[in-house]
Amino acid sequence: MSSGTVLATLVALSIAWPASAQPAAQKKQPVKKTPAAAKPAAKTPPPAPAPEPPPPPPKDVTYRAKYVSGPQVSENTAFIKGVRERFEFPGVTMITQCDLKRNVQLHDGTRRFMVVSSEANAGEAPPSDAAAAQTVPGAANGSAKSKSQGGVITETTTVTDTGERKPLYGLEARHITTLIVRQPGPKACDARTTRVETDGWYADLPERDACPVTAQPAVPAQPTQACTDRVERQVIGDAKLGFALSTTVTTTIEDGKDKDVATTTMEVADLRIAALEAALFDVPAGYTEVKSYAELIPSVASGGTLADAVFGSLADGTSTLAPKKAGVIRIGIADPSDKSGRSMPVPMLRGGLLASLNKAPYEALPLSGASPADLTRDATSKSCDFILVTDIAEVKTSKPNKVGGALRRVSGDGGGATEIHDARVDYKLYAVGDQTKPKLTSSAKASSGGGFGVGSALHVAAFAGQMYMTMGMGMGMGGGMMGAMGPAASFGGMGGGMSRLMNPGVGAAMSIMSGPGGMSAPGGMSDASTQKGAEETVQDALSKAGKQVVEELKKVKS
Repeated sequence: MSSGTVLATLVALSIAWPASAQPAAQKKQPVKKTPAAAKPAAKTPPPAPAPEPPPPPPKDVTYRAKYVSGPQVSENTAFIKGVRERFEFPGVTMITQCDLKRNVQLHDGTRRFMVVSSEANAGEAPPSDAAAAQTVPGAANGSAKSKSQGGVITETTTVTDTGERKPLYGLEARHITTLIVRQPGPKACDARTTRVETDGWYADLPERDACPVTAQPAVPAQPTQACTDRVERQVIGDAKLGFALSTTVTTTIEDGKDKDVATTTMEVADLRIAALEAALFDVPAGYTEVKSYAELIPSVASGGTLADAVFGSLADGTSTLAPKKAGVIRIGIADPSDKSGRSMPVPMLRGGLLASLNKAPYEALPLSGASPADLTRDATSKSCDFILVTDIAEVKTSKPNKVGGALRRVSGDGGGATEIHDARVDYKLYAVGDQTKPKLTSSAKASSGGGFGVGSALHVAAFAGQMYMTMGMGMGMGGGMMGAMGPAASFGGMGGGMSRLMNPGVGAAMSIMSGPGGMSAPGGMSDASTQKGAEETVQDALSKAGKQVVEELKKVKS
């Protein structure tokens, strides 16, 4: 093959090769379709968090209350949280710790506190009328003498909801009246007829943990109490009281031709429902425990009264003076002068004298001053009409003779004191602005051997103080008391007595006043029965002096 032929052949092949290969190169390959991206599955939204439950409405209560008894205005502030309560009085604070079955009384100035159990003494229950009768000689064996030891007193409590309503401090207040009538039977030892009328507005506070009601400490029957009445109680009406927002209590006591009227008012001046710190209801750190009021409260240690610590004093400004109303006769009382040589607790005894004179239309209040000019100046500033000056002129203690002792034992008074105390109080009444000549000059006498039965009732009266007597007991002074503790313990058969008609502050004040040491003499005073008997007899003489002054003024007025 020639070279030309080879060349031609190569050229032809070079041309043919691409031509034959072209279709294969252009052959379309099947295109794989990329599958469309799958849509993500719809996500189920997580459940929405449950809304936080709203905080429970607050149940704690703070309130300030104002009390007016005669010419005196007293205020206290109270705090309530669960089963615990705190009451701030002018001179002492009381915390009730129901869960611990005790109350704590503290004084911020001294940084001291005192604990008092709220349990009944060794589980004792208040004695029944039948049990009380057993303490009287002759009553146990049903002898004829036991039949003359007393009678029946009927006590009827009528509670009426008037249907009136009004808003007070964000609460719906109910208008409720309560009437307690205590009527003696023919043979009753206590011959007085007593009416206690309460006109009040009450509301429901937020529900809180209830504190179990415990029996109050028993009041032992006095061995000198030769006459014991049996009280029959009934309640008419079932109106719900609740928390007292305002009350007016009018007490009327009729004894023969004598009629005494006293009025006390209470009004809540501020009330808030808001959470309170638990620490408010505990003893603050750094406080020291003591065992007596003399150690706890400086004013008591220096001879002042526990009543002044609880209700305040006009003398030091811890209580204030109410405006004098039209028709009221105001009597200023100077501190009794003690000329007996027996170291009488003058401030404490003055409290009973004040209470004996606080009967409408008369009001009595303490005066400050050592001289006639000072007393006149103070009496004028307090809108007094008269000044009463008293002297504890004489206090004697003697042993009863054999005949007298035998007669008392036969009469059922055999357990009486082994000593007889006699006291005389001299007094003068001056018109304010004219102390040249007294309007009245006289004396009053009392004797523990005269058959009036000095016992716990008179002792309570002697040291209770004006505000406590008229507000807590609704009674006043003069002529003894009904029962060993009067209405504070038994008056009003409604499971709470008089304090339930007011508010918790009254119950707290009564607890302090009637608790251990509340009625006893301050530190430094002898607790011997001789001294105590003498003090009670002086108190009785002062009460009689007050009653005589009122009777003489009534004669002058008529």
